[in-house]
Amino acid sequence: MKNSLVFLISLLAASCIFERSQLVCDSATQGTTDSKGRTCIDGVWVVSGLDGDDAGVPDTGVQDTGTLDSGDNRDLGTDLTSDADPATDMDSSPDVTVCATNEKECGGGCVDTVSNNAHCGDCNVSCEAGEMCSGGECLTTCAGSTPDLCNDTCVDTQANPNFCGDCNTECVAPDGASGVTCVAGDCGFVCEVGRDDCDMDATNGCEVDLAADPLNCGSCGNVETEICDDKDNDCDGLVDEGCPTGIKLSDNNFGSHPEFGTVGGSAFSDSCPQDQALFCFVGKKGGNIDQIQGACGGFELITDRSTTPFTYKLNRIGPPHMFPTYGTNETDRFVLSCGSNQFAVGSYATVSATDGLEKVGLHCAEILITGSPGNFELKYGSVLSIEEAGTNNGGTYQGKVLVAPSIVGGLRGRAGTLVDAIEMGEKKMSLTFD
Repeated sequence: MKNSLVFLISLLAASCIFERSQLVCDSATQGTTDSKGRTCIDGVWVVSGLDGDDAGVPDTGVQDTGTLDSGDNRDLGTDLTSDADPATDMDSSPDVTVCATNEKECGGGCVDTVSNNAHCGDCNVSCEAGEMCSGGECLTTCAGSTPDLCNDTCVDTQANPNFCGDCNTECVAPDGASGVTCVAGDCGFVCEVGRDDCDMDATNGCEVDLAADPLNCGSCGNVETEICDDKDNDCDGLVDEGCPTGIKLSDNNFGSHPEFGTVGGSAFSDSCPQDQALFCFVGKKGGNIDQIQGACGGFELITDRSTTPFTYKLNRIGPPHMFPTYGTNETDRFVLSCGSNQFAVGSYATVSATDGLEKVGLHCAEILITGSPGNFELKYGSVLSIEEAGTNNGGTYQGKVLVAPSIVGGLRGRAGTLVDAIEMGEKKMSLTFD
């Protein structure tokens, strides 16, 4: 009976121990500590002193995977899906402290073990009273790489920005500087990327923004010239200023140009639309020029970005605008057209003494864009002459070529049964710049 009683008591004790070690961490056991020294906090058993005690500071660069952390050293809180290190630390990895190359992590902080009296040479190695940490060793006087005593600390006043030159001079970073230096006991500074100290005056720091100062463009004292390349080459805050973006034409003007032909017929006058110029004559011819009709085309500025700097040209675009037909004789049809992307830059005719025009012609050219920002100009390419003639000949030549940047902008004259006279109008071209 006594043995049975002992066995029963032992069984109950074992059962109690088993139950305690298998306690569930829930609201009923919140705040209690089990036999392993773990404390129940918000449904999780946490071991004091591990990552769960980091007071909500996010782990460095580590993100949770969306599943509950496991292990005794999990952080406090509940994992969220794809949480990105929120204010409450949520992963199971201990926080990592990253120190500078001349420092070491000691007690959760970074210290310079070369000169720190509490961590001299290594963590928790303290110097005795009257000793100082110099070069990572506890000495009674400063020596080695830190020979100067400042505020009970051994330093090198020739290289330490906190005690530069003497114990009372701390180097301070001026405006635009990313850091400070101490060289041979003199304070200096390092400018941020893209800034510089061009006036060599330390009091105003790195005063120049090298991307926004035309007199210090890219480097101190450097002046650049703008080119057309989608960049702000001269650092004035503007991209491709002075580079052409379009073309415009003046109103058509007949006033200063001669009429080619003889007296007779009814007057006519036509101007190309505002954004177009003449490039073609359509008509009919027999012995003389019996009918005539003008055709106008539009302009398109083309930018070639395959080269640097960019190049520009003008294309002729349609459909054409057709003038009415003048003259009534029905003879052989002709089309007198400037080449692709060419426009009329002049006209001419052979004139009979009594019977109007025996021949009609156009001077044609491409319009070239040359120069650079600030001095772009419009020029003629090679001028080519094209003509249509009737069977009659012996008349007098009359003609004119305009001067760039002018272009033929209209046609007027006189006609009856045949074309008695023609006169060209003029438009002036100019580039536009945004």
